[in-house]
Amino acid sequence: MRKHERELANCEENASSRIIQLGEQVKKSRLSSVIPPWLYEMHEKCQFHIHDMEFYDITYNCIGVNPSDLIVSASNFHDAILKLAYGITALTNQQSGGIGFIDFDGDLSKYIDSESEYDIQNELVTLLSLLNFPLRKGCEKAYVTFNFGLCTTEKGRLLTRCLLNAYRKSGQAFPNLVFKVKGNINHCIGSPNYDLFRLACEVTAECMNPTYLNMDATFNRNFDPDSFGIMGCRTRIGENRFGKSGSLHRGNIAAISINLVQIAARNIGNLPAFYKDLSCVMLNAMELLLHRFNTLCHSEKATLTHLQIGCLYQGYDKGNNADMLKNGTLSIGFIGLWDAVMMLFGLAKFPIEELEKWRDLGLKIVHKMRNLTDQFAEENQLNISLLASSGEGISGRFPQHDIVNDIHTAYVAKKGFYTNSFHVPVDIAVNCFHKIDLEAPFHNICNGGHITYVELNEIPIGNSSAIQDLVDYAISQNIGYFGVNYPLDICSSCGAKGTFAKFCPICGNEHIKRLRRVSGYLSEKDSFTVGKQSELYCRTAHNGYSDFKNYRLGNRRPEKE
Repeated sequence: MRKHERELANCEENASSRIIQLGEQVKKSRLSSVIPPWLYEMHEKCQFHIHDMEFYDITYNCIGVNPSDLIVSASNFHDAILKLAYGITALTNQQSGGIGFIDFDGDLSKYIDSESEYDIQNELVTLLSLLNFPLRKGCEKAYVTFNFGLCTTEKGRLLTRCLLNAYRKSGQAFPNLVFKVKGNINHCIGSPNYDLFRLACEVTAECMNPTYLNMDATFNRNFDPDSFGIMGCRTRIGENRFGKSGSLHRGNIAAISINLVQIAARNIGNLPAFYKDLSCVMLNAMELLLHRFNTLCHSEKATLTHLQIGCLYQGYDKGNNADMLKNGTLSIGFIGLWDAVMMLFGLAKFPIEELEKWRDLGLKIVHKMRNLTDQFAEENQLNISLLASSGEGISGRFPQHDIVNDIHTAYVAKKGFYTNSFHVPVDIAVNCFHKIDLEAPFHNICNGGHITYVELNEIPIGNSSAIQDLVDYAISQNIGYFGVNYPLDICSSCGAKGTFAKFCPICGNEHIKRLRRVSGYLSEKDSFTVGKQSELYCRTAHNGYSDFKNYRLGNRRPEKE
């Protein structure tokens, strides 16, 4: 598997990956006789992308569970961790996407007995190490997300503290850690877990994780905090028209992402025609998702018995796949919003002083998409959501196709990628706070998942106050899910962290793990897909400060450029 053929960063180049890739290509070609031909053609022509297409008639995307769903019983904490690792390995190979542990601290802490803090932390270090082996398909790490931070019991607080310190010690990319922020529990000074929020910021300043889920956002605060969390890198499962809302024992069934840039290229200078074309593509995307949902519900190939046996999904006891899966979501996603606006209006770049103007047009486009997904949900009586796609594989696939086929996106596509979802183009040098301002309104619209990142030009190690200030500001702006990125280099010999050139400045070792985040989870730089490699080299830091290491809380939010 040559590097330029990568579709995922989270895939090792080994014998298993080569066999898996060949099998996936055969499976995809055979699906051309299963999927309605006009819809399959739209995928081939990159009008939209069918995510995890090789699993089309076999399994769902992701699920939200708790540790006890996979442990069942354990005699001690060591036994619980061992059984949890087994359970994750089994479950990750039953589905196409991520596992979100929704109440990791509150639920797993029930297995703590008389173990010391040292013992608990070491057990968690072992678990984190296991999750960085290719447990999935023999060539991928399991897509696992731990949501935590709200348990105020003594054991729950102990587990959170140990998890954060274990992750800091591990120097690993996986799993994705999500700290759930809620004012009266951990965000306000004097709240019972405020010290854990401060610790989380310390770890983010050194490890990039955890990211932060705003439980007080206007669109999150009505969910049961213990039953709501993130799956994978950003997937949000909230409302449910059939049963209990929230993320627990539910998930995303399937997702599809629309190429907004290609639609814009067909309608340059004509916004009404763009909207009409967008509606048509979305209608076809909905037809595809309905076909996939019905195929999965009735396919003899579907491997869903583990959901019923393990009581893992709402409706597992109803006796058929449809009564389970209807509690999940079908998501229509998108990438290239700002690129599409550039294409529509012939812009070579966005002047910083006009960013709000063009953002407002982007908001109208995304509102149009959300209105359509809400309409589809009512018409089909299913949970249909709008997803701000991460675009890991498609950020490069879409422009490559569009250039080769002479679709007039050349001056947008020549950079080698289309921009994720609603994110401000990565080469625009806005400061952190301005970027948060620009992206915040999209979070309420994209009910299937969203995230806002800010990009720092160096590791802010030892400066957790700066991280906390960014998180505080994001939460104040009603951001739903937030993260901080920076180049993170880790010496494989002595474990030193920083931003290194070729050699470790501490021990001189040249074997450096270079972790970056360009799609939602951390990956090693050399493993990125071609589109994400291009994006990485275009990125401009959002600091807004001449030297972020010297930033202090007294320098809050500089004026916009």
